[in-house]
Amino acid sequence: MVDSLSHTVSNAIQSTMITSYRDTFNQIVIPSYEKAVTNMFQQTNDVFKRGTKECMYKRYFFRKIHHQLKFRFTRND
Repeated sequence: MVDSLSHTVSNAIQSTMITSYRDTFNQIVIPSYEKAVTNMFQQTNDVFKRGTKECMYKRYFFRKIHHQLKFRFTRND
């Protein structure tokens, strides 16, 4: 009798529980995850852009200084 009752209750609430978990996932977990991932990729993109600009800046000035030094030491005075 107890097994029969627990089986009946289990079957009755199973679809409600599945629906509740699915709704919670769709309304809370997935949007939060999407927001976190979007934020993470935005931060990665910002750091990459900043690093690329810094690298180009350093490369430009290195080449400029290198050219000036090369010109200075290869002139025929």
